[in-house]
This record gives sequence, structure tokens and C-alpha cells, in this order.
Amino acid sequence: MVAAFTAVQKSSTTDGGAGEVAARWVKRIPVTPVPGFSPQIDVVVASPETGAPIRLTTYRGLVDVSVDTNKGPTLTQGPVQWWVPDSLPYRREDLTPGSAAACTVAPVGLTPIVAEVRALIDTVAASFEDDPGGEGVARLVVTVGLQTTNLLESFTVRLGYEVTAVVPHH
Repeated sequence: MVAAFTAVQKSSTTDGGAGEVAARWVKRIPVTPVPGFSPQIDVVVASPETGAPIRLTTYRGLVDVSVDTNKGPTLTQGPVQWWVPDSLPYRREDLTPGSAAACTVAPVGLTPIVAEVRALIDTVAASFEDDPGGEGVARLVVTVGLQTTNLLESFTVRLGYEVTAVVPHH
């Protein structure tokens, strides 16, 4: 199981300096899980509607999003995705229309400017995606619409996340 991925993403970077402004497409934005901080809470409860058992799993963690830039002020924007590092394997046949994943994501340590870096999250989503290493198995993926501005040559934005998955329990 790969903890993070850097698939081709439609992210753009605009940079400038000395009166110039240039734009380029960023094909990969590296995302690295921060080790030692990924508690997981996994419980089975009764559905309030049907009384059937459902599994409720909450994942929390930190990831570092690294953006390499050219010299001068830089704006990077676009989707960033990662596999939830400790996601349970969910069998595709067990995922019903009532299965759901919800998440929250927030920059950590930006108040709102730290080291000349600004970050804005405009969208967040969690979803069950096919695990490339296991047939018929899905794992959780977080997708974030991220916009960052920096005045330095390279920077890392740390994001905190919480994902809750609700699936039938068998």
C-alpha cells in the first residue's frame, strides 16, 4: 500500500521576479505522510435508521505538501491527493450506496503567513478508490483543492486531516 501518491494533477504555478511573470503546469505535487501521527478510531455501532451494524472508522494525520518553485513569488493551485496511510481495506462488494466518507483538512502552523507562505483550501473530499495493490479492494483517498503563495524558492505546507468512513459491518 502506497501511503501517498503524486499522480498527474492539473496544477499550475505562476512565478515572477524582476518584472517578469511566467506560468507553468505542475504535473506532480509530492505529498508525504508525517510519521508517528495517525491515530485511528474504529467502532461498530447500530444504524439509527435500521438498527443494522455499521462500522465507523475515523482517521487523523498530517501530511507535508512540497512545492518546488522557480525564483521569485510563486502561486501554485490545483488538486492534491493522497491515500490515507492507515486506511483499512474495504471490499468493493461491501460498499453500498449508504457507504460514505467525509473529511476535513486544514493548514497547520499558518497563521495565516509563516515564512512568507500562504495556503488556502477551497475544496475537500474523501472517497473510496480502488487499491492498486489489491483486486476488489478499495482504500480511502483525500482530494484537496489547494492554493499556495510563497515568496521563497521552495516550501512545504503541512496539512492536518480527519476522515470518517461509514460502511456496513459484516
